[in-house]
Amino acid sequence: MHLFWGGSMPAPRPPHKEILDHLRDGVYVVDRDLKIVYWNDAAQHLSGYVSDEMLGRFCWDNALVHIDSEGRKMCHIDCPLRDAIENGSTRENNYFILHKEGYRRPVAMRVAPWRKNSNHIDGAIAVFNNNLSAETMLEEIKQLRQMAMCDCLTGMVNRRYLETVLRSAMGEYRRYSWPFGVIFIDIDFFKTINDAFGHDVGDHALQVIAKTLEKNIRTTDVVGRWGGEEFLAIVRNVNHEQLIAMAEKMRILIARSTCSELINQLTLTVSMGVTLVESTDSVNGLLKRADALMYQAKRNGRDQVQAG
Repeated sequence: MHLFWGGSMPAPRPPHKEILDHLRDGVYVVDRDLKIVYWNDAAQHLSGYVSDEMLGRFCWDNALVHIDSEGRKMCHIDCPLRDAIENGSTRENNYFILHKEGYRRPVAMRVAPWRKNSNHIDGAIAVFNNNLSAETMLEEIKQLRQMAMCDCLTGMVNRRYLETVLRSAMGEYRRYSWPFGVIFIDIDFFKTINDAFGHDVGDHALQVIAKTLEKNIRTTDVVGRWGGEEFLAIVRNVNHEQLIAMAEKMRILIARSTCSELINQLTLTVSMGVTLVESTDSVNGLLKRADALMYQAKRNGRDQVQAG
């Protein structure tokens, strides 16, 4: 949707109120006296002011108080709204508005004349949104990506990240024959823990095991939460005996850990399925074999490593 017009093209009527109400950009309209006659929901989100607080006020009436990077009030030196009304100008600038909570917020603002018909300027329309620097935007994107790859409860990497690492390891194996193995880990009697002690204790148990795994794996390897009470470790450049030894070490350390809320009342153990990649494996095939080995460890009595 285009709200601004330039050149010799005639300006159409402003979009309907219901459309403006649902834009993600803040929009407000002033009449020829610079009195605010429209204020959308996104403007409220960006400024803190609801429409009832702004309608009927003048844009210079100690609310947004636009300033430039040098701290000069635009109402006093170069008001783009007044320029649009008096000269029919269309402008785009970066400003700092005064949020209702008192802090200054950077915005990118576009202003154009508002016409009910092509022969008379009835006011001005302003559209504004967050004005983030490219560096800030990249940092926000990085944080969002990290959040998307992180399990909130344990702080470990999540299944999405693990799947990415698995595909990468499989690609390296096919190209360079670099071996790797996986350890599929499942907490024993986890439902019983939740039922007997409550989900808060269950969550704590997950966190204890997660920390034990993370603190005792090599820096070249990756371990994360696969889902529910399951974890997955991806171990690079190992042989079969080394992989089993690593799994046994982690199993013993978990069994010697404690859930501090219920010391001496709750023993944490895990069952593990351990396997190395084979030439005929796909990622799914490798995982299915590790999962089946883990369930075999369960059937054999739990708190053990089953390799294959």
